[in-house]
Amino acid sequence: MNWITNYVRPKIQALVQKREVPDDLWDKCSACGQMIFQRELEKNVNVCPHCGHHMRLNVRKRLELLFDDGKYHLIELPKTTHDPLRFRDRKRYGERLKEAQGKSKESEAVLVAHGTIGGFPVVTVAFNFEFMGGSMGVAVGEGLVAAAKLAVLQEAALLAVPASGGARMQEGVLSLMQMPRSVVAVELVKEARLPYIVLLTDPTTGGVSASFAMLGDIAIAEPGAIIGFTGRRVIQETIRETLPPGFQRAARPFAAFWGFCCFPKNRRRPAPGKKKCRPIPPPISRMGRRVPRKGPVQAAIDAIPASSKSDRVLDRLNRLHPKIIDLGLDRVVDLLRRLGDPQERVAPTVHVAGTNGKGSTIAFLRAMLDAGGQRVQCYTSPHLVRFHERIRLTSGLIDEETLVALLEYCENVSEGRPITYFEITTVAAFCAFAAENADLLLLETGLGGRLDATNVLTRPLASVITPISLDHTQFLGESLGEIAFEKAGILKSGVPAIVGPQPPEALVVIERRAGQLGAPLLRYGREWRCEETGDELVYEDATGCLRLPRPALIGAHQAENAALAVAVARHAPSLCLSRDAMARGLAEAQWPARLQRLRRGPLVTCLEATGEENWQLWLDGGHNPAAGERLADVLVAWHDRPVHLIYGMMNSKLARDYLRPLAGRVSSLHAVTIPGEANALSADAAAAAAADAGMQAVPADSVASALARILAEEAPGRILICGSLYLAGRVLAENA
Repeated sequence: MNWITNYVRPKIQALVQKREVPDDLWDKCSACGQMIFQRELEKNVNVCPHCGHHMRLNVRKRLELLFDDGKYHLIELPKTTHDPLRFRDRKRYGERLKEAQGKSKESEAVLVAHGTIGGFPVVTVAFNFEFMGGSMGVAVGEGLVAAAKLAVLQEAALLAVPASGGARMQEGVLSLMQMPRSVVAVELVKEARLPYIVLLTDPTTGGVSASFAMLGDIAIAEPGAIIGFTGRRVIQETIRETLPPGFQRAARPFAAFWGFCCFPKNRRRPAPGKKKCRPIPPPISRMGRRVPRKGPVQAAIDAIPASSKSDRVLDRLNRLHPKIIDLGLDRVVDLLRRLGDPQERVAPTVHVAGTNGKGSTIAFLRAMLDAGGQRVQCYTSPHLVRFHERIRLTSGLIDEETLVALLEYCENVSEGRPITYFEITTVAAFCAFAAENADLLLLETGLGGRLDATNVLTRPLASVITPISLDHTQFLGESLGEIAFEKAGILKSGVPAIVGPQPPEALVVIERRAGQLGAPLLRYGREWRCEETGDELVYEDATGCLRLPRPALIGAHQAENAALAVAVARHAPSLCLSRDAMARGLAEAQWPARLQRLRRGPLVTCLEATGEENWQLWLDGGHNPAAGERLADVLVAWHDRPVHLIYGMMNSKLARDYLRPLAGRVSSLHAVTIPGEANALSADAAAAAAADAGMQAVPADSVASALARILAEEAPGRILICGSLYLAGRVLAENA
């Protein structure tokens, strides 16, 4: 034996030998066949990141997702005879039960739990498909009855989550008897005038679908779930027809009741007026995002949760670059060059920067241009509910197919080079705008101006700077002067700069920059001014005086934003708008979450249930100190009844400075954590910030629980949800 045998060979073998790989690291998607890293799949709540297929969830994991903070209490199921018929096939029924219990770690095919969802008490009966296919036997029937009785006792909603192949054959007719028993259980809840909700998951078939699963006051189905009675093969052999793709899947627009019949083309359809299909309302996915969906669905389903392809592409783009915000233009310019510089082919552009009022000014200007018959495109951020809100083409919000195609195209051209989420989506927006003919593009900066991804235009039609205040100080600077320098970075030589009301410190910086570039200045209070008198907005500049109707949006600051839009319409080159178009635009402009009164949705229903007409629910997305001051001005006009605030903020915002102007103007304050936002202030931290601002705040688990406490303890008045656009977006997703 020599040193090669004793030393070198073992070392080489150690390097090249096959290592043991755990067999639970990867999962395969049954829909697209892609291999998915287990950790990534868990993070994505068992939704395939490649195709969006909703894979089956463990019953306890589903309960964690359903209940607030993942907290719930299980109740013990009533005792039943485990083998009433002493059934035996290849094995005894008792042995099969023990195997199922060992495999699933559960005692039966259902779990009954109670807790809160959105702050409301709910009793849930959830099926476990891992336990003998979620089949319904006597024990399951007892569980359904127990859940119904508990819901009535607690005055709670009953939520059923079926995932079942049907009745359990080993219990024969006893299992079939659970169908009418489950219907009786549902009637107990309905007679008590309590909500009964069904979440249809994969699969919901057989006796389960023929009984309690189809009786919900609200029925929600997971995308791709099999929902029917008889299996596809049996139906196909019975009617001797080839069934259409997607038959018995949740989104299939059945003309008749689930799996009993599909009415192929050569068969009679229901008579007019019978079981018509209706559109699916915008649903919410497991990931909490509201997404668009097209096409009808059988009337037994009220919503189909789904994550759109654009959501998945955007999630992937969000992981392309390690930093959420990284100001700079080099990456954007490089990608635009690779794409053929689409920004040079967009319509004449009004470029808007500032701290407050950018979106409102654009909303007023767009409404006026629409009234004047102009074809207008808009780019704004952030979105409230759907990303599509950011890109408005002449025909409306960008559609799903176009958005996905543009995002994937930009991603492919980028070839993995570092790029931020905002940058690559802005580039995709430029591609969309360049692809259609328009008269004008209204372009809002994302953050700052000088190094913002939108600041790649060499010669816009006009530059607009709305009021500047302290915000994003970690990126733009600690003083108003530093922030104004960044905002003034959008000014261009020879391009008119229309400037809204500014603090003196900011205005000096803007004037200096305009002077260096030779940009003509039109400043509020100098070259133009406005005043609200009665029901009129009086605008005046060197060309004359205009008397216009009061703007549709509420607050003195919105009058200033409206006047700024009028100034742009009067002084931007080639914009020729009549007084009529301006008047109609101001009266019809809409901009969500800017002191918006909510008039429908679950939260409004809670107000109506009190029977007290003096309750109102309002929503505002303002989130910096200047927004707090403007909100305080509005509260002065709201002196006729008490004002109760529910607020939540991101931890990057100046919560104390936002709240300080509101001190002494509100009757109660409840602090919440913005759900689903990793950088949100906790309810306790938000309450502590309120204490620093001289206000006493009560932490609450959610907006719904804060609302319930206000309705129970406070005098009727206005309830205002405020503090963050992210919080506003969550509320709008559910209530507007």
